[in-house]
Amino acid sequence: MNKQSQSFPDQPKPWKEEIEGLNAGFIFAASGPQYTALAFQAAESVKAHHPTIPVDLYTDQTVENGPFDMVHQLEKTWFRPKFEAISRSRFDRTVYLDSDLVVVADVSDLFWVLNKYDIAAAHVQSRNASWSTEIWRATLPNSFPQINSGVMAIRKNERTDDLMLQVEAAIKEFDLKMDQAALRELIWLSDVSLYVLPFEYNVRGSKNIVGRGSSATAPRILHSSKFHKKMRGNEPPSPKAIYGMWTLKAVRYSILQDKQLTPEPIKPSFWNFLRS
Repeated sequence: MNKQSQSFPDQPKPWKEEIEGLNAGFIFAASGPQYTALAFQAAESVKAHHPTIPVDLYTDQTVENGPFDMVHQLEKTWFRPKFEAISRSRFDRTVYLDSDLVVVADVSDLFWVLNKYDIAAAHVQSRNASWSTEIWRATLPNSFPQINSGVMAIRKNERTDDLMLQVEAAIKEFDLKMDQAALRELIWLSDVSLYVLPFEYNVRGSKNIVGRGSSATAPRILHSSKFHKKMRGNEPPSPKAIYGMWTLKAVRYSILQDKQLTPEPIKPSFWNFLRS
């Protein structure tokens, strides 16, 4: 009996080759002087790991470009400027980042995921908290939880444009204090294709950083509301002030052990590394 031959799709290029030459970039959106100052600090961490990828800021403040390639004035000032910024992004592939975070490793692979998906984002990590179980209109199960909208990769097309407009309209019409409940429901009701990122692309809380062992992947983005809560005037606290020296050393150690970030991972013990 002759076996039926099986054909396979062509093998994809290495992902770094796939993203070369794309119209892709990072954006921040910030209302008020405090969040704008935070965006400057966060953007510096982006540029440290992605010096050739453009980073834009949408703000209601008058500021110098600093680490940003372009600064755009927001058309309106309110507490959720991200949706205007995403809708107005000059990039075909956009990675939106909240201002209260620090990028600690290369995340340019987020643009590659958009080869296949419209949006990529991580689940919220405290899924039993009152805010993360908040219902907008529909009761949805835990198998389709909220995504954290503070780190999102978005491919510009009619589906994602419509989604951003719908979420912004829902926040205004229903006077929502957070966007994630509406975003969750509207993604479910839309034709947008969603990819759920591994949690290391949006790590919330120090407990998710240390003590995970050498088999765990390293954090890429550390995201904490403490960056805003601990501001003194318009001066952002440093990552060291938020996480502490030992936690940041643990992050560095895990990056040096991560096979996707470090081609030849280091071998010294964690405690010897901390003492160095």
